[in-house]
Amino acid sequence: MPSQARVSWVGLWALARGALGLSSEEFWTCTPRQFDELRAVVMREKEAWAERGDFHAGVVAATIANVNRGKDQKAFTPLDFMPGKKKAQQKKRQTPEEQLAIARAITRANGGKVE
Repeated sequence: MPSQARVSWVGLWALARGALGLSSEEFWTCTPRQFDELRAVVMREKEAWAERGDFHAGVVAATIANVNRGKDQKAFTPLDFMPGKKKAQQKKRQTPEEQLAIARAITRANGGKVE
């Protein structure tokens, strides 16, 4: 059974007041479903702002790197300075040959024949 963090009413109230900007009255009249949806919206916004900030920092870093790169050196992009984002994009780019090799390996691992 997975462990769950303890949630207190005071903790939820503090989240509502601080992060969600609700008044005490608004918090106490909110249904749990409404509260959870508001929390989810704020968390998505927070993640989006963090990603934008990372991208903007990447633009600055790429600009500085490109100004100082050699003539024959490939230009940098903001994603070059966002390792998590670049790694996620690289994972998406599989060649058909790589996909076929993975499918064959899975087939062999499950006792199937590969021609």
